[in-house]
Amino acid sequence: MSTEQHHPEEQLIELDSRRRTTIRLGHHHRYRVTELPDGSLLLEPVFVLTEDEIVLHAHPELKARMGRSMRDPAARTKRKRPTSKD
Repeated sequence: MSTEQHHPEEQLIELDSRRRTTIRLGHHHRYRVTELPDGSLLLEPVFVLTEDEIVLHAHPELKARMGRSMRDPAARTKRKRPTSKD
């Protein structure tokens, strides 16, 4: 167990004329922001998945097949590449 304490990093930010700002803290690339009743903003790190990734995670058998093919290229389904027609 770590005995380190997390000390929040504070910074003063200003909004530009279009009400945008740059926040220079955090270790993640995407955040969900929630405005709380007192006006403060809560930033929560998020990971975004594509629809295909959601389908993959919802079907364990498909995920297992993908894992096998990634570990063993010989197990992959071979498909012919389309040829260009002149």
